Amino acid sequence: MSKRILRKIYQIGLCFSVVLSLFGCSSMKEITFTSQDDVVTVDDEINLKYVTVPADADRDEISVLFSDDSFIRTDEEHVFAVKEGTVTASLVYKDEVYDTKTIEIRPVLCKEIYVTDKDLGVGREETVEVQFFPENCTHRDYVLKSEDESVVKTFGNKIIAVSEGETGITVESVDGVRTSFNVSVHPVEAEHIAMSGLKDTYVVGESDTVNVAFIPTDVTYPNVTFSSSNRDILAIDENGTVKAKYPGEVTVTAVYSDNVTDTRTIKVKYPSVSSISASVFSNTIYVGNKTSVSVGYEPQRVDDYTVHFSSSNEKVATVDEKGTVIGIAAGTATITAKTANGKTSKVDITVKEQAVITNTTRSNTGGSESAVSSGSSSGTMVWIPKTGSKYHYRSSCSNMKNPTQVTLEEAIRRGYEPCKKCAGG
Repeated sequence: MSKRILRKIYQIGLCFSVVLSLFGCSSMKEITFTSQDDVVTVDDEINLKYVTVPADADRDEISVLFSDDSFIRTDEEHVFAVKEGTVTASLVYKDEVYDTKTIEIRPVLCKEIYVTDKDLGVGREETVEVQFFPENCTHRDYVLKSEDESVVKTFGNKIIAVSEGETGITVESVDGVRTSFNVSVHPVEAEHIAMSGLKDTYVVGESDTVNVAFIPTDVTYPNVTFSSSNRDILAIDENGTVKAKYPGEVTVTAVYSDNVTDTRTIKVKYPSVSSISASVFSNTIYVGNKTSVSVGYEPQRVDDYTVHFSSSNEKVATVDEKGTVIGIAAGTATITAKTANGKTSKVDITVKEQAVITNTTRSNTGGSESAVSSGSSSGTMVWIPKTGSKYHYRSSCSNMKNPTQVTLEEAIRRGYEPCKKCAGG
């Protein structure tokens, strides 16, 4: 505390006489407080008035000292009590103590306390804010007590919601003032949910489990209902287990309440091709002959059956987009089948020229024989049935009755297709 401020407290005045102005003020004989003991409360101003003998004694070197400055605060020329307890004030002049007095500082007692009712979710906690009157109560500690700890428990200045229900809480200050308030405990509701663990695309036969995240995370009853827009494509049970069943697209929905839902669009498809195997009935055909490449898939049901065919030597054999192979000239060629995802299989084809077929007749007169050619430039002859759309290299194939033999060119011209059973002759 500033000695200058304290010296000015309650100074009476200056020396006025001309004599005193020439020779100074009278010498100090006595300094005493006007009150010997004071009782104040926190925040009250402390009375530090004093008198001197003689009254006109020099006050410039008078100061007031306290046994513990933590009990007081100064505000300009005033001194106030700041905490309860006992402190001693001393009047000092030229380092000599002339008088002392004891000051008892008492607390500001609390007269009333107030707490508003609370509304908490299960598992939540809250610090209880107490309003004191008067606002400058010295002691602001209090004790909480629950009327039903199965609903709300207390811990220090906090209340903790245990289960749904309602109960009262008693508050008592250290000054003995009491009040009470009510606490209602309700379930914590979800404000938002989000499904996780689902893929955008599933293969038929796959299973998975849906997880659901709740906001807030401490939802009291974290229950949802799952549904699929088409259970024949993708089914989901009450535990969130999904099962992909048939190709298509569905919407999976999780419902917590009418206003809190989450949806996901899921595609289901057959698996991709893992391998293929290309084959023909016979790896040998004749010039002008057709055969078809058959493709087997692994697994049997796949998401894309597209296959592209190509020939390693189109001068020997060609192949179209349907896998139909036509012999062009004698030689060998490799036919490659390739899927959309790059799986391949190959088959080798040998193309041959067939020998000229002749008819032999016997003369009625001379008995001589002559050979008459009935073939075309390729010399290939085939059999066509009276009914049906296939030409054959063997007259006995398919149990034909009375087939007709024509050139291969003529059979193709008439629109006949090759018989796969006797392909190659």
